[in-house]
Amino acid sequence: MKLGRQEIETPHLDSDDLRMTPNLFMAYAFDTSEIRGLILRVLQLTHMAGWENGADPSSFIALHEALGLRESTNGASVVSVSYQRIARLDLQLWGFHFDDYADAGYAQASYELDLCRRLSCSMALQYDTARETGAKLAGKVHSNTWGASMEVSAQVGYRFYGAYNQDSGSTGAFPSLGAGPFYTSMEVQTLDAMGQRGKAYVFGFNLPLSSLGLECAAIGGAYGNFQAHDENSHRSSEFDIVVRGDFDERISLTLALATVQDQVLSEARDGNLSQFRMIVDMRF
Repeated sequence: MKLGRQEIETPHLDSDDLRMTPNLFMAYAFDTSEIRGLILRVLQLTHMAGWENGADPSSFIALHEALGLRESTNGASVVSVSYQRIARLDLQLWGFHFDDYADAGYAQASYELDLCRRLSCSMALQYDTARETGAKLAGKVHSNTWGASMEVSAQVGYRFYGAYNQDSGSTGAFPSLGAGPFYTSMEVQTLDAMGQRGKAYVFGFNLPLSSLGLECAAIGGAYGNFQAHDENSHRSSEFDIVVRGDFDERISLTLALATVQDQVLSEARDGNLSQFRMIVDMRF
């Protein structure tokens, strides 16, 4: 049991540590693994701080304010069950109740297998759905999102992956306080940010730089395409490049460049966007 200010990692509420100030939550959390192979988790969240709380990142604000709701609510309740008794198979089921806003459910299944002595492959499926509830403070909520991903990894550190998501709901994929659960989420763009039903796919890679004499460094890249059901309202692409290096056991450096091209905006005006971040971590 853990009570108070803490980092939380759930599909729709998470720390999202892409920035220097991760999201923190005022939460009451209870975990148990007394039943062999099953992990049960129950949480009640009331406040949030961090770069995505929509106000002052250093201050804890009520969860309904972070969600953009005008009226006070009782925060969010979360229940999850994970099953990990079968080797290399992971099953997760999550339930979310955002008071007077929406009820959401999330399910995920992932499996890893060896292709040969030096190659392994992991596959995953996900499904996310949400509907408005109670006072319906955010209006109608109707999302049905599914996704699939596959990753091939080599023992020497090479990694190649692809992912696909599609939403058939009338209001688009359900948003999150954090990075969100969707496999196609990138540095800038996510499926739920479109605010309407649509689809997205991503292809990426991660390569170690040991052949260049940099034993503790790696470079990664990804290309993604995001398209709304109505192509005239949203059609964009993103390319990311990330370099990470560990200087020793205490200091690491991450450099990330994201470029986004919005084809819909580009037809009328400049729809290109570039974003760069550099973070140095020191552990002591």
